[in-house]
Amino acid sequence: MPFLTGSLPNELPNPGALEKRSSSSAKVIHALLYAKVSRGHRAGGYNMRGTTETDLGTFEPERVTAYEVGGRAELADNRLWFSFALYRSLFDDIQLRQQVPIPGGALTLRLTQNGGEARIDGGELEVTALLGNLRLAGALGIADAKYTRLDPLVDGVTLDSNFLQTPDATFFMAADRPIMVGFGEINLHADCSCRDSTPFAYDPQSLARQDAYGLFNLMITAQFRRNLELTLWVRNLADQRYIVRAVDYRHAGDCHTGGSTDFRCIAEIPVRRRQPIGTGGGGTRTAAGIGRGYDAFPARSSPC
Repeated sequence: MPFLTGSLPNELPNPGALEKRSSSSAKVIHALLYAKVSRGHRAGGYNMRGTTETDLGTFEPERVTAYEVGGRAELADNRLWFSFALYRSLFDDIQLRQQVPIPGGALTLRLTQNGGEARIDGGELEVTALLGNLRLAGALGIADAKYTRLDPLVDGVTLDSNFLQTPDATFFMAADRPIMVGFGEINLHADCSCRDSTPFAYDPQSLARQDAYGLFNLMITAQFRRNLELTLWVRNLADQRYIVRAVDYRHAGDCHTGGSTDFRCIAEIPVRRRQPIGTGGGGTRTAAGIGRGYDAFPARSSPC
């Protein structure tokens, strides 16, 4: 959607003069605004360890409806791009563990049932700029997740509980610099990705969480004239240790588990044949958090 910006003189000259003045002062801004609504679900099922009609208890699909508005613009003679998005995701029939009474007795069973509602409000901002041959890109994602209703029988989760694996903020920054050489081109790439504190347990006091951290990565790609590439890349340059999964055994059947990543340096010889410009491709998008396996729904953060 192009927009023309400029100003007209107080007195209109002849049509030829007006045409000449407007064509020399007008600036074109390419912009796009959008709004969308999407729905998704997480399949229902039954409690697999059950042996009777009661403890086999089935549960219905967990559903989510997402509302999103956003926009994108190209400025400064297509050397500056920015895009933004604001969204709200509403979760219904969330699958949670509940203490279900056994009919005719005083005992209860801990089963998965549909037991609550939640919402995630968030926003994303991406900016890319060309400074000569240097390309800079940055992205920021923010998410505010909260349970809004829970059934009385839900066990281990309250309205103040954490959303699992959902950081409040994520950040990404990258720089690319191509260099022309005799055999073709060398591309230098560096990036940094940061995540806010990430909980792995519902209890805000649980130690099953990863504090905020950042990863630094480097990549050098040599592109040869015969459509071949050689890539050398390093992930986690600073050898940052971080937890990728943890389970609070107080509210789960598994023992406490965790993980870490090590410094990696890998060369690929050759990685692929290059495709001509314009044959396809796509962009990347920052999303705060990890999805719950919803079908036909873009990955967003999840409540559990």
